[in-house]
Amino acid sequence: MSQQEIVDWLAANPGWHRTADVSKGVGKQSSTVRCSLKRLSKYGEVEMIMLKKPKEMWWRLA
Repeated sequence: MSQQEIVDWLAANPGWHRTADVSKGVGKQSSTVRCSLKRLSKYGEVEMIMLKKPKEMWWRLA
């Protein structure tokens, strides 16, 4: 899986999304998608917010 698949999915689905939603959208395991999202966040391509209750990460294109 490429990080570009995630960027393309987020571009086609604007707004904030849970890791599980992105995972289902690209058809890959959550753990794999989460690692790619964190990497994309590190380089400023996506933004992440962490909700406290329930404890979830939400993502969108930067």
